[in-house]
Amino acid sequence: VANGTIVSALKAALASDNNAEIKVLTATGQTTEATVTDAVTNTMVVLVTAENGVEKQEYTITVNAVLSDNTDIKVATGKDAVVTEVKNDNHTMKVANGTTVSALKTALASDNNAEIKVLTATGQTTEATVTDAVTNTMVVLVIAENGVEKQEYTITVNA
Repeated sequence: VANGTIVSALKAALASDNNAEIKVLTATGQTTEATVTDAVTNTMVVLVTAENGVEKQEYTITVNAVLSDNTDIKVATGKDAVVTEVKNDNHTMKVANGTTVSALKTALASDNNAEIKVLTATGQTTEATVTDAVTNTMVVLVIAENGVEKQEYTITVNA
């Protein structure tokens, strides 16, 4: 289920055959029902009791993690000679002259498992070769952990 789902919404989304009873319990093997306003957790289970009241089956609940939409990046520790500046507010960076694409990628970091690519030009999808020297026409593309949010950073190569 999606992170943040409440028990009443989960119960409303479940259907059963033959008038079976559906309960959301606080934990495996428990008899205590979760409060309808509680957020669903990974410790809760769905208990389905057949119409005859005898046959029962518990189902494990997996709550999907919330993935970050953050596209901010920073200079990795000790790499400030390679990338001399990163500005997340206007999506720009300054890079030392002679820096290779490989060195640039290792000099950048994110706090949120974002993917970092160096592209050949703005709006392009072609990744620069790792041995290429970084140029002013290249851009850094950051793809957030959620895979949806994307941000290009303009590169200025220091003279």
